[in-house]
Amino acid sequence: QEVSLVGTLFTPIHDDRKTTLVFIHGSGVSDRGNFWYMYQADYFAKKGYTVLLPDKRGCGKSHGEWHTASFDDFAMDITVGIEYLIERQEMRDHKVGVLGLSQGGWISHIVAEKSHDVDFVIDVVSSATTPAEQLYFEIKRDMEDGGAPSFISGLLSTVFSRRSMGKRKVWWDHNKDYDPISMLSKTRVPVLKIFGSEDKNVPVEKSLSNLELMMIDQPDLPITIKVFEDSGHALFNDNNRWIRTDYLDLVNGWIGRSDINSN
Repeated sequence: QEVSLVGTLFTPIHDDRKTTLVFIHGSGVSDRGNFWYMYQADYFAKKGYTVLLPDKRGCGKSHGEWHTASFDDFAMDITVGIEYLIERQEMRDHKVGVLGLSQGGWISHIVAEKSHDVDFVIDVVSSATTPAEQLYFEIKRDMEDGGAPSFISGLLSTVFSRRSMGKRKVWWDHNKDYDPISMLSKTRVPVLKIFGSEDKNVPVEKSLSNLELMMIDQPDLPITIKVFEDSGHALFNDNNRWIRTDYLDLVNGWIGRSDINSN
């Protein structure tokens, strides 16, 4: 299938950072017009980063079909974007990081494995479980928030998960069993994983448990984990219902670490 990709390249006034961030979209229809993405891209550009914010394949002005694509397909899209960037004369000495948002956090590690031009990975509100496990959690949580007893929600969530997968069978057949832990356990670059404690889309406790077991087995993995209390999937600050600045500041500070810049 022929795919053509379109995106916006944010360039800083002063390129002191010598660092480029490539955003990876989450699930469903998602493009540059999403203000949640745009706000973050603008923040990092103002901090001195070059930022590539693409339209996801099949969304916005990018061609192709997202709902039949595998995570490998999405990863190839991002890899092509990285290759385009490093061919530009002014970016050949840049560090390159991928910032995966939600579902994009699953794809980010495939990109890092495929492309040796990736120097670091940032996963934002991305589950450390399989997509199938996340879907089950999401449906069960929604039912319980609506008042369903736990034993009922547990039974029905299995049924509703299968029904949901059937509506987009090709996509789920490609991706439902993807194991992010197996990818993380092989990481060769620093990784920052960020969660919101009240996320209703991501099984945070299960994700943290999976990560803890992996880190016990491989304590030298270059992975940093941060949980923002009282924030959900959008990492909003309850005081003003907008993206919390300490999340953005954390990412900015983490990228500036010496171990990333010395890679």
